[in-house]
Amino acid sequence: MNIVAIPYGKQFHWSDAASITELTFGSSGLRVVVSAPIDSDAFVEFFFPGANAFQTLQNCDYVDYWGHDDFKTKHLLYQLLEGGWRDRVGEHYMQVLNTQRATQSEWLVVATEYCVSVISGSEPLIRCFGEP
Repeated sequence: MNIVAIPYGKQFHWSDAASITELTFGSSGLRVVVSAPIDSDAFVEFFFPGANAFQTLQNCDYVDYWGHDDFKTKHLLYQLLEGGWRDRVGEHYMQVLNTQRATQSEWLVVATEYCVSVISGSEPLIRCFGEP
């Protein structure tokens, strides 16, 4: 399957050792926190106010992304235009989300052990804490 992804937001020199340390979903949206390695107090908060669906992936679940050129940056967030979760499940799952492609985007929050795939009707809000 063809993968098309666009890096979003800032690049972080510590992204290769980043960890997802918080994941919260409620009526206000989805919050994902990605932290720098243990010797740093830096972290980035991604908030998706229009999140409709999400899934967490362990590193073995996203093997198809590893060698892809679109993911060879120091970004923690990518917008997936093709080849993401929604495309992989096709017509077998998430039929409602598939019919709303014009108003929803797919995002991938990337860290070392886990990633979070998000279907959202709005762009994420991003806050950076500590050194970049």
